[in-house]
Amino acid sequence: FATAPILSREWLVNHAWVVAGSLAMAAGYHFFIIPHLVVPGGIIGLAQLINHLLGWPVGLTALVINVPILILASRVLGPGFGVKTVLSMVIGSLAIDGLAAWLGIRPIIPDILVSTVFGGVVIGVAVAMIIRGKANAGGTSLVAQLISRLTRVPTGRVMLWVDGAVVLASMIILRDLKAAPYAIIGIYAISRSLDAFLNGLDASKALMIISDKHEEIRQVI
Repeated sequence: FATAPILSREWLVNHAWVVAGSLAMAAGYHFFIIPHLVVPGGIIGLAQLINHLLGWPVGLTALVINVPILILASRVLGPGFGVKTVLSMVIGSLAIDGLAAWLGIRPIIPDILVSTVFGGVVIGVAVAMIIRGKANAGGTSLVAQLISRLTRVPTGRVMLWVDGAVVLASMIILRDLKAAPYAIIGIYAISRSLDAFLNGLDASKALMIISDKHEEIRQVI
């Protein structure tokens, strides 16, 4: 991504997208996903598993895991991409741990299915907002975006594949097969809302021109 001049309108808009998306993503995980021990893939999902095993903070653990991935990606996508992605990672991680310390971890929606679907939609839209700001939430969404560029497979679908591997790991570590269907539902909700948001923003526009001089117009276009 090209880096916009500091404090220009484009710079401010991009950073606003990144900050808002990062906060929304943290809220989606804290209020709807983490309280029910649902692991819908991703680096935060891995951080949840480490938290379960070792008690380390989810946000800080995710940030540490994301660092080497970011260093690799910034060399490919440029330093401008890296700065905003670091901002997204730091805000998201601090918000997740801050909400846990401030409010504790308890579900606001008791029904695990409804909570998983709602959380998945919130997270998917949040990740799309971050991408709209020409940054990335890090982790598997960053890997998915890179693969999507090379293969032209929708970003959400690539995330579906990558996150599936994390769900399999959670089944082994947690030894709970009952949580797997909810994780899959969460991944699906994230991927669908992500694709819907991005496709809506990137929709192409067509203009039909009717004229007797269509050949001349075609040559000019």
